[in-house]
Amino acid sequence: MPKIINLCSFGHADPQIAGVFDDTIESVANLMRLCGAFPVLLRNKIDPEGLNILWGAGTHFSPSLEILLQHCNIKNTIIFNMEQIGSNSPLVTSSYLDFLSNFKVLDYSIHNIHVLRKKYPLINAEEFPLIPSPSFCYDSAGVFNEKKYHFAFYGALNERRSKILEKIQSYDIKIKNITGAYGRNLSYELSECQAVINIHAYETSLFESARALRPVAMGIPIVSEISVMPQLVDWKCAPIKFVEYNDFTEYCIFAKKTNFSDLNIKNSGSQEFLYRYYSNSALLNSIRYLLGID
Repeated sequence: MPKIINLCSFGHADPQIAGVFDDTIESVANLMRLCGAFPVLLRNKIDPEGLNILWGAGTHFSPSLEILLQHCNIKNTIIFNMEQIGSNSPLVTSSYLDFLSNFKVLDYSIHNIHVLRKKYPLINAEEFPLIPSPSFCYDSAGVFNEKKYHFAFYGALNERRSKILEKIQSYDIKIKNITGAYGRNLSYELSECQAVINIHAYETSLFESARALRPVAMGIPIVSEISVMPQLVDWKCAPIKFVEYNDFTEYCIFAKKTNFSDLNIKNSGSQEFLYRYYSNSALLNSIRYLLGID
């Protein structure tokens, strides 16, 4: 009988309204199915009798960390951390870090884990590979929107991001600032754009794997700031052009002038990247190990 694992998130009460973690959860669920497990998606609840992987602890929709500690323990809950540990994010508090130390932790980046282990040498934390779910390839099927924008950007705006976005737009480059759109809604918004811009919010500069899942699956190239990369997935083989922060504007001007030819050439290998890991027995065996799948 397949092992049942609950994938739990906190968000809008209506499960039909996609949330910020949904793409990550679906990508993890796809890998679990390949490993012979049976994922169950839960919103705003956990199964105290089952095994739960929990996203969004400490975020807006989440119960307090104190309440979570009353209902979750190391036997029934794994925490999937999506925050940049070591950054100045208001979500990365000492209380949140102490909360993580009570559980097994999965993380999208080994570099978060290095920081956690410095503070909690005995913490049970491992990197988990994030790879786009093939289902994302089809979420914009039938949408043939005109490319009204050169680039899309999505993510919380701060001074660091706003400064470079304003500079790029001053060269008559059209950027669509997408807010509050997740899941298939994000696919629809992206379908009007030729490429995606990824700029780090924090000086930690970790590559935001979750932000890349959907555009890569859709065949939309990404221009990303130089990043500190995870170790289990080679994102440099994906249709992503990495440039320095100070060179961002110059490259976006070049992309527009050349009708995105450089990015389109790089994008030609997107399907190879998407599927190269699904038959990788070593990677799938590591997932079985991380999740205790026999």
